[in-house]
Amino acid sequence: MTLRKRFIAGAVCPRCSAMDRVVILEDPDGAEPPRRACVACDFEEAMAPAGPLPQAPAGKHDQPRPAPQTTAQPLKFFPPPRRSS
Repeated sequence: MTLRKRFIAGAVCPRCSAMDRVVILEDPDGAEPPRRACVACDFEEAMAPAGPLPQAPAGKHDQPRPAPQTTAQPLKFFPPPRRSS
């Protein structure tokens, strides 16, 4: 089993307060949940598995809009105004 390491920029270790030393350890096969670890100290913690995100309540913009009731009209092009010299 090979774990993939990804460093997290700007992350601070909760145990030793070292900045930019926290990594996410992921199993490419997905057999186990990801963990975060510090390379400066031996801190390691399992992360919560990613599940479906909660749905936001429906608002007025989520409702379908009715199609506009218009008829096709021909376009009228006017000639450019004449310049007087």
